[in-house]
Amino acid sequence: MSARSIFQRAEIAYSSGDAPEALKLYAKAIRKILADEDVTQPFLPAGMEPPDMPRELIGAIWRNLCGFFRDPALGFNATTAPDAYKLMASFKPSNEQHNSYQAFAKRGAHGLAILKAMQITATFTTGLMAWDKKDRATAARRYQDALALADTHPPFNSKSPKAGLETWVCADVQQTRDNLKILIDTDTKHAIILGEETIGRKETRELPKPSVRFEPDGSISLDDQVSFATDVCYACGSRGAKMSKCSKCKKATYCGRECQLAHWPTHKAPCKAVTSASAS
Repeated sequence: MSARSIFQRAEIAYSSGDAPEALKLYAKAIRKILADEDVTQPFLPAGMEPPDMPRELIGAIWRNLCGFFRDPALGFNATTAPDAYKLMASFKPSNEQHNSYQAFAKRGAHGLAILKAMQITATFTTGLMAWDKKDRATAARRYQDALALADTHPPFNSKSPKAGLETWVCADVQQTRDNLKILIDTDTKHAIILGEETIGRKETRELPKPSVRFEPDGSISLDDQVSFATDVCYACGSRGAKMSKCSKCKKATYCGRECQLAHWPTHKAPCKAVTSASAS
């Protein structure tokens, strides 16, 4: 059975109210394409798609699969939909080449652009899922990973993207950028309130007064304590999810080597004090 036929079965399952079966079939259709079909094959005849719908069959199916994981109301995650989640998570960035790389590479620049799009949107999706679990630190890291991927393919940062895959991914990239900014701004505000500008990732503090949290459904909740999603550069004060640490004390964090070198005269004494205390 072709991937297109499997996708059609998935759409029938979804329209019948069987979202779990639809998700399983989406994953099956994508694996079919990766195994022995053309990753660039078209989805619908030209002119029939909405502007943000990928023109490629694998892109259209992937968009639906990611959408299922992004909707908290559906309750899909690594536990409730392990097979589909494993497929999506396999596209998160890593130091190793994706195991289906050749399926995309043999289709040239178009195929590699599709692979990049799937990696960006998978990473953003896992960031949203972390946010829904209130794991702000993981969400921030995933957002920053997605933006780093987008920076390697300029069309996905375009202000006037082409209809289809580019329009969809560009919208995701902008939302990722907005979400990361909110996390950084919130951490900066909380650090000022607490009087601890250098407080970093995954540290939790009690607030002197509750912090307002706006939920996805529009409701408002109050948090008495906060966990930080980002680190702060000890030199320039900027915040981010992926700072490098001082190799000696493992405490001070920096946005780059230039800031670390500039801050060393100030950091030298406390760094030695920390390392000496740890050694004793």
